[in-house]
Amino acid sequence: MTDPADLDQLHNTEPPLQRRHPGFPGTRLPPPERYEGDFRTCWAFLSQCSLVFELQPSSFPSDRSKIAYIITLMSERVLAWATAVWEQQSAVCLSLEVFVAESKSLQVLIDSGVNMSLMDVTLASELGIPTQPISIPMGVRVLDGHSIGQAHPSHPRARYFTSLQYFGFNSVLSAEFVDMTDLNTLVEMRYLTLMGVELYRQPGLATMFHNLTKLKTLNLVTCRILSLEEEMSRDLHSLRQMSIHIPEEFSVMESFTEPLTNLRYLLLYNFRLDCSCDNTWLLAWAERQPHVQVVFYHPGEADVTCKNENGIQNFARYSAANCSLDVGFVLFLCTSLGLLLFMLVVLLHQLAREYLLAFCHIIRCWLEEAVRRPNPRGRYCYDAFVSYSGRDERWVVEQLLPGLEQRGPPFLRLCLHSRDFQLGKDIVDNITDSLYGSRYTVCVVSRNYLRSNWCSLELRLATLRLLVKQRDILILVFLEDIPPRQLSAHHRLARLVKTRTYLVWPQDQAMQPAFWDRLWTKLVPPEPHPGQ
Repeated sequence: MTDPADLDQLHNTEPPLQRRHPGFPGTRLPPPERYEGDFRTCWAFLSQCSLVFELQPSSFPSDRSKIAYIITLMSERVLAWATAVWEQQSAVCLSLEVFVAESKSLQVLIDSGVNMSLMDVTLASELGIPTQPISIPMGVRVLDGHSIGQAHPSHPRARYFTSLQYFGFNSVLSAEFVDMTDLNTLVEMRYLTLMGVELYRQPGLATMFHNLTKLKTLNLVTCRILSLEEEMSRDLHSLRQMSIHIPEEFSVMESFTEPLTNLRYLLLYNFRLDCSCDNTWLLAWAERQPHVQVVFYHPGEADVTCKNENGIQNFARYSAANCSLDVGFVLFLCTSLGLLLFMLVVLLHQLAREYLLAFCHIIRCWLEEAVRRPNPRGRYCYDAFVSYSGRDERWVVEQLLPGLEQRGPPFLRLCLHSRDFQLGKDIVDNITDSLYGSRYTVCVVSRNYLRSNWCSLELRLATLRLLVKQRDILILVFLEDIPPRQLSAHHRLARLVKTRTYLVWPQDQAMQPAFWDRLWTKLVPPEPHPGQ
């Protein structure tokens, strides 16, 4: 039985066909001996073929001519495999490097006491060659399942392959759909090749490669898949070599390569990406990875291409046009927006500075009122906060104070900004604290009142408090008649006039006592109930 360590050496050694020497047109070499698939003679066979190609370059101008020459020197089992892939026009026969790699992985099979492998049976069946029954021992380590109908992992026999390390599968020779999910049970797998598998149809695609923590080489040849995602590569920490040939457009998620911490070689050949920004990272990643050699190989195309509804496009140009972030344009846009915002702020500051300040104060007071605890009854500092214009202070001092504060008992305590505001304190803070520290707000409305910005702010704060409290705490007192046209310019005040009862200062002295009685009665605090 062949030692699998020799196979590891064969797979990890650089193929002799990669070396290049100047040719000698006049030199003729005898053809190498026929190769029957014995891995022990593989190196010598490839070396002899390499010498023939190098000494006679004019006779072998292309990879296909070299591959055809190698096939003519094969026999028995390996010839059956090579003939099958050649007749199928497989992509394996387009590149000498790929053909050599695939021939080493697919042609060399280890038999355990019986000089026959599963590939022998299945290929012979396809080619009409009679064979004898075979048996698979429990310790088999290399297996080629070109017909998964007899050797796929989901088959009941798969439980005997617990030590399987090398597995190759070509679904082209399978007449039925095969569920490959049970590949994740082959935890000793080192080398895996899948050919022609429609991965997108696999129900367990996300978990198919799980548990393969020892896998070192993975080849996906002419497989079909929509996207390569992180869930597939989650456990492939030991993977060092990966080759991908997907004929139809597909995507590679950026997270797919994150678990591949030991990846050293990545070959993508005869492939076409999906024109999507999800793939933009791939080119940049291939350039900046110092430890991963990435090869993009596509005969007849110099650059990586992609395909969408508009046809085949250059992927680099597509990414630059649709997925790249133009830093210069973003900076220009941000600078322009910042400049426009600055100009707008300056303009608003010049045209509506006082309105903006009032609006800010109103928002601030609204927030404070929202978190302010209710003031218990009897703990107000004032019975009423008087909002009036400084031009009307004479009326307030000579009429309002005597009419309310000197009348009693009980005697009312009014809050006037000229008398009760704290010295050195911010005006808005004084207004807010006094207004919320009073049970009522009395607005003394006049033409002077309408022209005062501070009075307008006090009215706004008072109406805001009115909306929050939902109680009748705002009283309007008109010192003079104001035309509706002039009043309509002040929307809040006009709305209050239409929806609430207000008082008008009578010019007739005979009616003034009734005015004071009515206002005083409204402002007098209610008597506490017994027991309070």
